Amino acid sequence: MFMFYPSKKFNLVACPFPRLVPHQNKPSLACAASLNKNFMDADMMRSLSCFLQWVVFASSPKNKNKEIIPILEPLEWVQNALVAGKKGGSGAVSTSLALDGRVQIIVKKAMSTDKSIERDFVHEYIVAVYGTNPLRAILPNFAYTLAIYQSKRVVRVAMENIPGLQMATYLKNTSTQPFSTASMNHFLKIWIQLVLALEIAQETLFFTHYDLHGQNVLLRPVQPPLPRLEFPIMDKIYCLESIDTLTTVIDYGHATIRYDQGFIGQKHGFPQFGMYPFYVPGADLFKMTAYLWIQVLEGKKFSAQSMGKRLQVFFKFLLDKFFQCTLSKNELTASFYNGTQLPSAFFSPYDMLQFMDQRRGEILGILGITDYPWTVSKISPTFKLYKTLIYRKKETYQCYQSLFCSAIEPMPRNLFHLTTRNTDTTLSSEEIKTIFGKKVPLLQRSEIPAMKAFLEPSQLWTRFHDRVEFLWTLMRKTGTPFSQDMTPYLYYYRAYVCVKGYVSYFSP
Repeated sequence: MFMFYPSKKFNLVACPFPRLVPHQNKPSLACAASLNKNFMDADMMRSLSCFLQWVVFASSPKNKNKEIIPILEPLEWVQNALVAGKKGGSGAVSTSLALDGRVQIIVKKAMSTDKSIERDFVHEYIVAVYGTNPLRAILPNFAYTLAIYQSKRVVRVAMENIPGLQMATYLKNTSTQPFSTASMNHFLKIWIQLVLALEIAQETLFFTHYDLHGQNVLLRPVQPPLPRLEFPIMDKIYCLESIDTLTTVIDYGHATIRYDQGFIGQKHGFPQFGMYPFYVPGADLFKMTAYLWIQVLEGKKFSAQSMGKRLQVFFKFLLDKFFQCTLSKNELTASFYNGTQLPSAFFSPYDMLQFMDQRRGEILGILGITDYPWTVSKISPTFKLYKTLIYRKKETYQCYQSLFCSAIEPMPRNLFHLTTRNTDTTLSSEEIKTIFGKKVPLLQRSEIPAMKAFLEPSQLWTRFHDRVEFLWTLMRKTGTPFSQDMTPYLYYYRAYVCVKGYVSYFSP
């Protein structure tokens, strides 16, 4: 069975002490602005996060335990609140300047001193520094978290500043516009980035957000536009060109990621709303699709020539044909768009990519365009999973050193949980048929006996799990393409992890 690791047991200082480098040049405002714009550089972002974590830890007079939130009184390292942010259920966000105005950040402040809210903030921070932050070396679509501290008895999390509209606001505005191919392609680039980013997060982390609605995805403007953005998915590369908006996932307070022999997750959870401390492949995209359909599109009277009319049909098409949703509007809103008890709980972002390819003609007709605004090609033998997403100039190093008197350190390049599978495990055709012949039970308490039966024989499932991870690791390390259709392998691999998580969570 899986273990569930509480966030409070992890070190809040998640990296080694920065390598200090004397520097005589006086930092300039242009230098600071350059660093603020260089957010796609994974090494720089990690170095900045490590620097701030150690500044906070070293500045706290109250404790020197890395598992306890540093206390800063008075608040010296974050200054000059710029713009009051919006308040949510547990926190308020303000835009601030850190370290004498050198870095523009946002600070998320808890709305109260309640311990449950503090627990959520610590959990969000741990999921980021041990999970989503390292994803910056592959893709730029997850918000980067920098440090955590406490001031005036209230916990605060410092994160990179992400300007831009919320997904729900963007869709609402876009829906009222006249239809155009350019506007539809812009929407599709935003949507497919979300699907691709969630797929990579599942491939690497078994990531599930659990609160992914239209306000927890921001659309970061990029100028000048990125000429090219690549997403490695299985044995293919999805490529977008001329990107002026980056779809960015935020707020990991309810998220879960793979760790060691189980998951880092909120074990108290909200199972009645489909929020668990383990991985569910289809939870996030279902919630986002249902939320946008009901909150932005459903029931609105758009003109036949508007973007909204076509987007209405598109989102309803996804709910009906891909997710095969049988829940009513009232049932969806009452459960906070919980689809984890449906068969589509096991439909991953990869499955949506496959669906959009298989139903290409219908979807393009619905959207009124002739082709998708991305290309798909086979992964090459020279492909490298980790790379600097943009060319880092020498000036970046010099700016960083002049600002922080420390060096940019390369972040560790690893394959997350896939590094453990270095030996091949073969299965016979009969064993594969045994796995593929199983019906995946629904994620319902009444189905736990069926789940336990599904997980037997455990030894065969372990070998199947190891086989898939070996193939995945081989492809990631060498670019070796899969010799067979991996879609059913991936479906059962993820279903196995999900069902095992459910049984581990609810069984004594």
